[in-house]
Amino acid sequence: MKPLVTLIGAMMIASASIASAAEPAEVTPDGLHRVDSSVLKLAWKKPGVDFKRYKKIMLVADGITFKPVTHRSDSGYPISDEQKEKLSKMMLDVFTKELGKLRNYTLVDKPGSDVLVVRGAMLDVVSRIPPERVGRSATFLRDIGEATLVVELQDSMTGEFLARGADRRAAASAFPRKSSSVSNTADLQQVAQQWASELRRRLDEL
Repeated sequence: MKPLVTLIGAMMIASASIASAAEPAEVTPDGLHRVDSSVLKLAWKKPGVDFKRYKKIMLVADGITFKPVTHRSDSGYPISDEQKEKLSKMMLDVFTKELGKLRNYTLVDKPGSDVLVVRGAMLDVVSRIPPERVGRSATFLRDIGEATLVVELQDSMTGEFLARGADRRAAASAFPRKSSSVSNTADLQQVAQQWASELRRRLDEL
């Protein structure tokens, strides 16, 4: 399977288009054509592909990249290795559980002629959660961070990419609330759940 470094290279068109005002490519270098999507902000699909021949899905986590931050700035706060590990596990758990609810597919862990690979990665994760300090006053946050989700659909036998999408979202609540490990985790899980459930619905529609 394709490693994360290669995936990021293939995703540069998608992530750059979200981060800037540039018009996203109508056709990607690997032949995917731009389409409208109700799930992800940017989406591409191989013309004429028939997803009905796939009966199973193999979920592949391609990892998470974090925007480098060495000190507090407008771009966010540094993220510890422990926080990175927890976020990675939480995202994998949420997506695995949600895709397990698919009506038209069965989750498997091996390639096959009727297996569709769903690859996912999170790029440029930014945290706006300040580090906890003993004795400091309460901090109220509305936006705790943001990230770009990248999803690819791939034939498990040939490795051919059939569809690709990307979407950047913030983990935010309607009103500022006191920052805590509990509330911050809940906001992160909510965003992950939204992404995962929207992806599940779209896959069932295929």
